[in-house]
Amino acid sequence: MAPKEVQEEEPLQAVIITDSFNNRYKPLTLDRPRCLLPLGNMPIIDYTLEFLAVSQVKEIFILSCYLSDMVRDYIQNSRWVKSSLPPKIHTIAMQECYSVGDALRELDAKQLLRGDFILVSGDVISNVKLDAILEEHKARRANDKDCIMTMVLKKASPTHRLRAQGEESLYILDSKTNQCIHCEPLELYPQKNKFKVDIEAFENHPKVQIRNDLIDCQIDICSLEVPALFTENFDYQDIRKDFVRGILQSDILGKTIYCHILTDQYAARAKSTKMYDAISKDVISRWTFPLTPDSNIQVGDNYRHSRNQIYKDQSVILARSAKLIEKVIVGGNTEIGENSRISNSTIGHNCKIGNNVVIENSYIWDNVIIESNCNIYKSFIADNAHIWENVDVKKGCMISYNVEVGPDAVINEFTKLTLHEPDNDTDYTEIKLGEKCKAYLWEDKSSDDDDDEYDKNEKLTIKMSYLGRENVVQEFDDFDDSDVSSSESEADFLDEDAIQQKNNREIIATLERAFAENHSIENAALELNTLKMACNIQFRDLRVLAIPAVLSRINADNSAQKIIERWGPLIGKFIHSDEDQIDAIYSIQKFCAKSEYHSKMLAVILKLFYDIDVLDEDDIIYWYGKAQSEDSLTENEKAIRTTVNIYLNYILVLCYNNNNNNNNNNNNNNNNNNNNNNNNNNNNNNNNNNNNNNNNNNNNNNNNNNNNNNNNNNNNNNNNNNNNNNNNNNNNNNNNNNNNNNNNNNNNNNNNNNNNNNNNNNNNNNNNNNNNNNNNNNNNNNNNNNNNNNNNNNNNKFLIFIFYILSGCTINSMASIR
Repeated sequence: MAPKEVQEEEPLQAVIITDSFNNRYKPLTLDRPRCLLPLGNMPIIDYTLEFLAVSQVKEIFILSCYLSDMVRDYIQNSRWVKSSLPPKIHTIAMQECYSVGDALRELDAKQLLRGDFILVSGDVISNVKLDAILEEHKARRANDKDCIMTMVLKKASPTHRLRAQGEESLYILDSKTNQCIHCEPLELYPQKNKFKVDIEAFENHPKVQIRNDLIDCQIDICSLEVPALFTENFDYQDIRKDFVRGILQSDILGKTIYCHILTDQYAARAKSTKMYDAISKDVISRWTFPLTPDSNIQVGDNYRHSRNQIYKDQSVILARSAKLIEKVIVGGNTEIGENSRISNSTIGHNCKIGNNVVIENSYIWDNVIIESNCNIYKSFIADNAHIWENVDVKKGCMISYNVEVGPDAVINEFTKLTLHEPDNDTDYTEIKLGEKCKAYLWEDKSSDDDDDEYDKNEKLTIKMSYLGRENVVQEFDDFDDSDVSSSESEADFLDEDAIQQKNNREIIATLERAFAENHSIENAALELNTLKMACNIQFRDLRVLAIPAVLSRINADNSAQKIIERWGPLIGKFIHSDEDQIDAIYSIQKFCAKSEYHSKMLAVILKLFYDIDVLDEDDIIYWYGKAQSEDSLTENEKAIRTTVNIYLNYILVLCYNNNNNNNNNNNNNNNNNNNNNNNNNNNNNNNNNNNNNNNNNNNNNNNNNNNNNNNNNNNNNNNNNNNNNNNNNNNNNNNNNNNNNNNNNNNNNNNNNNNNNNNNNNNNNNNNNNNNNNNNNNNNNNNNNNNNNNNNNNNNKFLIFIFYILSGCTINSMASIR
């Protein structure tokens, strides 16, 4: 029988689409494609190639449309082509492609793929090993012939910095198999409060999970049917909004898509400047390991990793007084001048940074010159740019290649400068930012006349994706094109009052839900802290709303004691310093002044917060003294202060009594120690008497010995006042004296002398021990005397402080004794 033919497995292939088909990095991408922009001083596409090489991909097709010549030249001159090791890389220029769908249709026409392949974007940074995911996909394909794709998604919390606002999706998955039943994009405009799902989709899926905690990594395991389906349907442009939703909603095709969810591996897309910033910080923080700067993947790099996440090339020249604070990458041959400060930033190769320069949360690329006394904040500065002295670059700015600005200039927020020649889709205005400025102000005018909702959402999403934008948006009930095209100013784009009102409504709703459902303090605090991070607000913002919400529950049916003992600790969760306590007291005062019912309860409320350790007496007294000099208080707020006088006196007396009790305790301890010291001194005297008696024994007769015994007995009685150790020693000495005296009656003089010598030795030892005890007691007495002096000083200060309060002193006069 002829041997069976072993089918040779096709080599694993991957397709990289380098184009994003949007304008989110312009004007930086006017002269260089996104995949070649440096991230952590390494081109983004190198992260993608490293990720695929680790996953044992043998052949990679790079599809490039925009500036494809630059992509081809970079790959041909890179280590990837020069190496004889896999993967083998092909670059394919596709000049007439305007979407992912166009690129995949053209790829299908070339018939280059031979089996299941990996489809990724050219801006993916990941350390995922795809071996297990590929095996999982093959197993699914064996069981489900209609499976055409496995999407790789990453689990992320609601406040995760990799979540791109406007590009999130809601997924409905089969709980057992992770088959994707429905995918709903959550766009910024129009905002959706509900969506429809065909009930028939749940017929074969009795148990499903609805997920809004997943990030699309833009990594897909695809079958050969995927490019063919794009070819069959020219309406498919975007792979998620068009292709995936079209497949899931089609009753004719009958194809299925599954998801693989990452939990402990890293994958993300640098799809915008905000995501670029988030991924850069993850690279520096080593979440992408081994794709970190100190791996020295690039030829010529020689980074060393030090504490505070500092990566500095060995050729960097750093002035003695310059400081790299934290999370900083500095490329080779860069010079940093005196007193410069850099934090949370990346500095490229061959840069020159002058003296007294501050760079924070910014990205400086290669060959940039920054003169002295400049400030750079949350901005991009591209290759060969020159920032002259005394230039202040505000957040969100993009200074493109070869641009010069300054000296003595301020670049406003979200300004984009370029030297690129204008075209039909852009509007340039020559701008003068200093005498040596060479730059045009760039604004995108490509879609001002588009009225459909997709274009409105895209423009709004682009706005929200800029580095420096807060992750919040206004209400869009009256949204029009002017909201995103009239100005780059954040003040024009975001209504801060509307944002604050929206945040306040969410906080109050959370508090009301906690009251209604009787949440525990820990759970309520956790919800509010989560909301604090999501809204990017401070603890004070929570206190300002939580205090009135709690106090407003005090009424005839719910006493102040009941309410504050139940919910007062929640307010304590948002107080972390004396300043916070004083601020909280002002909030309480403000609330009580506005409510007639609560206006007479200020003292009671303060006492109850004091009783549950939310407020301290020092801060209450400090607030009272400061409020006397406050001109900003309303008449009602000044009036209700008088109701606190009685309670304030109570606090003062309480504090005074506590201090007196402490002083009395200290004095008692001192007296006891003095008594002990006296006893020890007496012991020493008794021991000396014993020694004298022993010396007399040598010369006395038997009658004298009897007298000595009597004396010793008297000494023993005196020694009863000593401590236990001294009592034992004295008793032993007395017994020895008695024995020796008895021996004197029966023995000769020689024996008496020996016994007396022994007694003297014993007495000397006892004296040494007693001397040591006396030294210790003397030290204790000294310490106690010092304590008495300190306590007296504190008493004097406290009495002076009470006098200042009752006499109406100002805050400045109390500062010296506080």
